[in-house]
Amino acid sequence: NQVINVMLFGKRQRCRELGIQFADNMQIPEEWCMDAMELVSLCGNVLDNAIEACEKVEMSRRYISIKARERANIWTLKIENNKNTKETPKEKEFMITKQDAQNHGLGMRIIDKIVKKYDGMFEFRDLGDSVVIVISVLCRENKGINTGVGPGEIDVPQDNSYLHYK
Repeated sequence: NQVINVMLFGKRQRCRELGIQFADNMQIPEEWCMDAMELVSLCGNVLDNAIEACEKVEMSRRYISIKARERANIWTLKIENNKNTKETPKEKEFMITKQDAQNHGLGMRIIDKIVKKYDGMFEFRDLGDSVVIVISVLCRENKGINTGVGPGEIDVPQDNSYLHYK
């Protein structure tokens, strides 16, 4: 995917400038379910957060690993990076630590919006000196059939009656 490759090139360059080890293995299917700009926005925002966290640790410990793959119509993105052990982003609900908080913090809202749009899941693990984020989104294959129903637009009965067979 050319668009994601360009974004990754820029992030890789930024990491090199900051002394951050950067490893990526991004597998994007040929026929992709997500809008290219949403994909770049999702990955770019997650990487921006990882870069910011790495800037707060000593140079010799800085690293970011980003991996993505699709299996059984579920695309999974996993990012791991180190962080300052004194910061606990989960407890702060990803509160903005920047001086100019008014103009920052949109990244997590953008990530959340995209994940929800594609019936996805967002998992966050604070491991003390590192953070692992796993994002999974459902990739529906249309194969030329337009059902008229998009992600999140299906009404499911609250009583789970759809789970019972007759």
